[in-house]
Amino acid sequence: MTTLYIQQLKSKTKEKELVDQTQAEEFVRHALTFCECLYDPYHNWRHRIHGQQISTVEKSRQKFKAALLTVEFVPFFYQCFQESEHLKDSLKCCLLHLFGSIVAGGQRNALLAISPATMEVLLGVLGAGECMGEGEEGEDWDGAAPVQKAVLTLCCLREVVHSLLASSSDQRQVEISTVLDSYFKLLNYDPNTAGVKGHPAPPRSQHWESRLVALQVNMLDTIQDMFDCSDRPVLQAIFLNSNCFEHLTRLLQNSKLVNVRFAAADKEQKDLTNRLLT
Repeated sequence: MTTLYIQQLKSKTKEKELVDQTQAEEFVRHALTFCECLYDPYHNWRHRIHGQQISTVEKSRQKFKAALLTVEFVPFFYQCFQESEHLKDSLKCCLLHLFGSIVAGGQRNALLAISPATMEVLLGVLGAGECMGEGEEGEDWDGAAPVQKAVLTLCCLREVVHSLLASSSDQRQVEISTVLDSYFKLLNYDPNTAGVKGHPAPPRSQHWESRLVALQVNMLDTIQDMFDCSDRPVLQAIFLNSNCFEHLTRLLQNSKLVNVRFAAADKEQKDLTNRLLT
């Protein structure tokens, strides 16, 4: 039922414009929240996104285990984000909350949910331009939804890295190095080189550039959060093998170019350079 409603909400038809979709949206929200409780009964995910650390001892005291993840989740999650430009950002955030709760709710379910398909979705949310203001038509530039969507996605990726780090190679469907490779490519995204060969990329406004820089700052903060784990030396080695210093050096060079391009650099742009230098 939830899948049918989401497919209905994703479509753009005259019938959809004429019919009130409130009930369908509320059903989807309640269904996704119910699934959150099934897969994360102690709300570890909600605690984590609000900055509350949950120790291994605390987790060991959680007597009730999460329900076993259905095999239908990965295709469901993937399909929800395909051709989803007409799906409200608030519902996309609910889907991201569900994914995060599955990963944070238990290692068994996390390894089932972390797959090439779900990683494609998460990295696609960050890289599709939606978080810089190219999402819904008529979107408010000062609205919180795109920023919230980016923050939730980054929180999901942080939990993904921690779960993969706590697993053995034969349990993983995706390697941390693969996730980091795509992550660094997004971190170094340059809109001026994103055009098709022979056709330069369209000019971007300073506001759009500021959104991009704000996202990059959040991505750098997420890297710091990733290192808040018990196997930090192992994760450091993985980062080094992923040429992290080369990527960060390139980002620093690009951030300087942004500051040159805009003589009166925004605070966010200066923040990015300062974050890299520290």
